This record gives sequence, structure tokens and C-alpha cells, in this order.
Amino acid sequence: MAIPESFLNRIHALPDEKTRTQVLCQFLPLSEGKEETNASFTCDPLGEQADAKEGFLHRYPGRLLVMTTMECGARCQFCFRQHWPSNMSSKCTVAKVLQYLKQEPTVSEVLLSGGDPLTLPVEELREWSQALANLPQVKRLRVHSRLPVLTPEVLTPELLDWFTTIPQQPVLVLHTNHPAELSDALFEKLAVLRRSSVTLLAQSVLLRGVNNAIETLATLFERLISGGVQPYYLHQLDRVAGASRFEVPVEEGLALHEELRQRLPGYALPRYVQEIPGEGKKTVTKASEL
Repeated sequence: MAIPESFLNRIHALPDEKTRTQVLCQFLPLSEGKEETNASFTCDPLGEQADAKEGFLHRYPGRLLVMTTMECGARCQFCFRQHWPSNMSSKCTVAKVLQYLKQEPTVSEVLLSGGDPLTLPVEELREWSQALANLPQVKRLRVHSRLPVLTPEVLTPELLDWFTTIPQQPVLVLHTNHPAELSDALFEKLAVLRRSSVTLLAQSVLLRGVNNAIETLATLFERLISGGVQPYYLHQLDRVAGASRFEVPVEEGLALHEELRQRLPGYALPRYVQEIPGEGKKTVTKASEL
């Protein structure tokens, strides 16, 4: 188990046991003797590892995903990359990515991912953005991170300054699954980025026992919108080994999404999506096709 101590203290301070359990269970490993036995849950559910030999992925048109690090600020038990080799990111260098991009002029957006890129020193992040500035084709730099939600203090003045001076259009995508994860401290930090025209998005995973209830999801997306963060994706769980206990049937997910559609304004409703190996886009299939 891995979790920031400050976030664990916030969980313990939550007013009711049900909410504490919903948030904490995302990080608690299975008890001994209860390991995953479902054969459809695999160590590489999206079939990415074979395509990431160089430490980056080019699966979607116009976008390149860079594995900057395999380190995270917490160990989420449903993470679809939790079984990846720890040295995957060591294969990815700035020079190697630049060389690849020069051969792929249609790529206009680079995603810093992992792991969690905000575990890296600001100097390394700055190296990436400055190097990419030499390629006019790269219009946007997108950073995917769970860390600011768990520990807002990671958004130091130095990191905020980096975000607001990125040569490309900066986009920060936060991962949050429960409204109790969101704090006033987080939104105060994000206000600095919002005033500097940083695009702020959020994505969530639909998780049984965590957020598969209309009130929980509606409160989560309403709080994000109130804090200036656009709900982006609501993901169907990727079938990673060890995470079957979190899976919500697609029929239930579709019903929840439709109820959210009736309750929330359109700008507060994320797309309900599923990533399927080999597909060139995210989609949700009919339950009978899963």
C-alpha cells in the first residue's frame, strides 16, 4: 500500500465511516488468499506494453503519450498500469522522443504520463517543455496527474510557475473519483492556473463501492465545475489483474450516466467511455459485446 500521509489524515478526518471506506478502499490491497482469479483480468488489459518498447505510445492520431516515470504518489489498486515494469520510463529520453516526433509531423499534442509526471522534479518537466518548444508542430502539452488531488501541496510556486510558462498550450488532467477527495486547498492552487489560461480537466473511473451511486457522481462533477475544472471522462474500469472487485457492469454505468444527463447541465457531464485494445478511439460498447 502507498498513500500520502497527509491524504490518509484527511480520510481519517471525514465525518462518516461510509465515506471513509469509499475513499480508502481505492488504495487497500486485497487480503491474503483473495488474489484475482478472473482470467479476463490481465496484467496488460489494454495491450500497451508491446507498443511502448521505447517508453512512449502513439496509438491515437495526433497525440503522443510519453512515459516520463513509473513512480506515483499513491498505489491505486485499480490502476491499469500497476503491473508494468518499473524501468519502462528509463527507456524514454527527450532526445528519443524528439527524433520520433520529427518523423511524425501530424502529432500536435504530447501527453506526459506514467506513473505520475508530477512526481518528477520541476527541472525535468521544464526540460521536456523547452525541448518540445523546438518543434512548432506541438501545440499542446497535456499532463495527467492524480497527485494534486491527493496532496495539493505538490503544486509548489515553482511547479505553478512552470505550468504558467509552458511554451505550448498547457493542459492539466486531474484524476479524481470521489467528491471527498477534493479540498479547498486544491481549488486555491488551481485558481492560479485557471487565471493563467491553463486548461483544467478531470477524469474519473467508475468503481464499485467507491462512486457507483448517482449522488456521489453528481456531487463530484458539480464540485469540479464549481472549482473551474471540466469533467472530461468517466471511464469504465480497465480489466487489470487484481481489480475485478471494482468493476461496475456497463448496463449500470449507462443507467447512471443517463441519470446524470437528466440531472446535470451538459457542460458538467463527462463522456462515459471505455478503452478497447486496438481501437483508435475511446468508446463504450453494448454490454452484450463485452
